[in-house]
Amino acid sequence: MRKTLGLAAALSLCVAATGASGDVLDANPTANNGGSAGWALYFDLTSNGPGLAVTHMTTANNGVAFSSFSVEIFVRSGSGLGNPGPGQSMAGWTSLGTAPATQGAENSGISDVIDIPDIAVGPGETVGVAVLFSTNGPRYFGTGSPPLQIFEDANLKLTTGDSRSAPFTTGGSFFSSRGLTGSLTYEAGGYRCSVTGECPGTVSVAWAGAQPNKQQALVFAASQGNLVVPSGPCQGTQLGLSAQGIRIINTIGTGGNGTGNVNGRAGTGACGGYIQLVTISNPCEASNVGQIP
Repeated sequence: MRKTLGLAAALSLCVAATGASGDVLDANPTANNGGSAGWALYFDLTSNGPGLAVTHMTTANNGVAFSSFSVEIFVRSGSGLGNPGPGQSMAGWTSLGTAPATQGAENSGISDVIDIPDIAVGPGETVGVAVLFSTNGPRYFGTGSPPLQIFEDANLKLTTGDSRSAPFTTGGSFFSSRGLTGSLTYEAGGYRCSVTGECPGTVSVAWAGAQPNKQQALVFAASQGNLVVPSGPCQGTQLGLSAQGIRIINTIGTGGNGTGNVNGRAGTGACGGYIQLVTISNPCEASNVGQIP
């Protein structure tokens, strides 16, 4: 599920990602092939059970040791692999945003851990992912046309992958399989939300693990606390927010898989505040709390 809200305040809402905690799924340890800046690497993520959020990654690239580059993360519902296929067009794809990255200590090796915009994957859902490289080009594993690789654990399956020299167009070169070299870090289970971007400025808010097909309130407060909702449909629900400046910013559906995202602009009044999502149900359920950048 994806929606866009027009009000600046309505997007000042979710938890800033912090740290690289969570489970790690390793892909290829070394690369034997690569491309140039502007190329994209495509792969699929599938939940083997609970809803989850992929929050960080490492990836091989052709930069010199400790050089800076960036990756832009695109997602779509369903597989993003194949040729002809979804990777030839922007139709169905959503950009979650761009993350700064640093090459590791080895030339053309694997990067340091990258704090990417969170990729929400619902229970049993497959999400196509495209990683667009800027400044440095991708390096990956695969020559010729071997089968796609699968790396998985109890919660997450990675099917990898393809590369394109002219992403989201019918031009350029297509190669498969070209597998991710690096790793993915994810958090499974529970009701979570995250925000990436800048405040004030454009942010992308994602959530996972919500009760499907419900309405959820986006709640803002100036500080953390232990307020109990005093009245209304969620009376008695424990929040992680204080009463200082607390207000419901908006309500939005949770989506059929309990996952979704919303893009827009955050105003200066939201910066440094705290938010929480609350599913309006019986009983109501509250997400984690975090500080807006």
